[in-house]
Amino acid sequence: MTGTASAFSAADLAVQCGQQLLIRQPVPGEAIGMVLVATAPSEVEGDLARETVQRLDLPATCQTFTLRDTCGAGMQALNLGLCMVREGQQDVVLVGGADVPSRAPMVYRSEASSWFSEVASRRAPLARVKALADGHPEYLLPVRAPGRSADGPASNPSAIRAAEAAAYRFGIDRASADAYAAQSHARLSDAMTAGRTDAEVVPRFGADGTVSARDCALARVSAERLSRLTPASGSPFGSVTTGNAAVPGEGACWLMIASDAAVDAFGLTPLAKVTDSGIAAVRAADAGLAPAIAALSLIDRNDWTSDDVGLWEIKETMAAQVLACAAAFSDEAFCRDTLGDDRAVGAIDPETLNVDGGAIALGLPVGADCCRMVLHLAHALRTRGAKKGVAMAAIGGGQGASILLETV
Repeated sequence: MTGTASAFSAADLAVQCGQQLLIRQPVPGEAIGMVLVATAPSEVEGDLARETVQRLDLPATCQTFTLRDTCGAGMQALNLGLCMVREGQQDVVLVGGADVPSRAPMVYRSEASSWFSEVASRRAPLARVKALADGHPEYLLPVRAPGRSADGPASNPSAIRAAEAAAYRFGIDRASADAYAAQSHARLSDAMTAGRTDAEVVPRFGADGTVSARDCALARVSAERLSRLTPASGSPFGSVTTGNAAVPGEGACWLMIASDAAVDAFGLTPLAKVTDSGIAAVRAADAGLAPAIAALSLIDRNDWTSDDVGLWEIKETMAAQVLACAAAFSDEAFCRDTLGDDRAVGAIDPETLNVDGGAIALGLPVGADCCRMVLHLAHALRTRGAKKGVAMAAIGGGQGASILLETV
């Protein structure tokens, strides 16, 4: 989030990505009843979903909704779209996310606003000069808009506290978090080299004719190098650093949700079937484990066990939180408190968790990342021959979201 602003706005990325999806799918524009877009505060863009629909030349009758929220906005948008299709309100819904952190708005602090108001209220020239003299140079220094930070989750105090509390509860230490972060980079690099992410990525075209066809991965990130970083909490025993947490990234992603009737009518070939989805709200003490609580509830409701799940995706906001959420599935006391069941759901095999890396290696564009995670899970299930998959993500403020997928 430092340096010059991106040449692309969130709408630019959403439109370019959306065009590629609409070209691939034989669905007429008039059949798309709703477009949901998740994003974060950015520059002066108003209704991102509406602007995207207009620039994609979809019918004016297409309904839109823009969700501006914290890191789980993409899962909230996806859950809302799924509910609309399940209830028969819509047959085809586009759900997406787009974010360009470098274009995040800068605002003046409250003291500056009061000072500006005082200066503007003075009518006499001398009184206005005196009011100007009462100000402080720091008032002219803008700050980032709420919900934005230069280092992403690693500079969010509440997110750090939640992750550290979850890590402490399950004995996740700093070395484990660093090792996991290094593994995320290595797995993403391997996936890109092997072409396992190619089907998920479309080129980005600049106004000057340049084409960006793929992302880059850092293959040589080691746990030893990550161990040199200072914990974000300031405590020498902290597990979260800027190296083992996701950093802000820019990007866009789209998913098309279709009913059985729409699949038959337009001859669509689904990537996966959504078995269930949901959101869980928890007390502050369990905020870091909210993704696991959301997933456990869905797994229990659908009579799944950990042995049924071929692949798991836990949004990589922070490595410590990912590891803590994974540990929760094999903890009998936690499952008893969460589900009222005396037995644990079962351990998650590390070899099936975030198999191609995640946001720690790729970056975290708010809104788009959750959609990307679900899209990747659908592709990975096919690539690896697995039948069932679970994706889960934290939502700021003590909530978590999860979705169950099956191959078709």
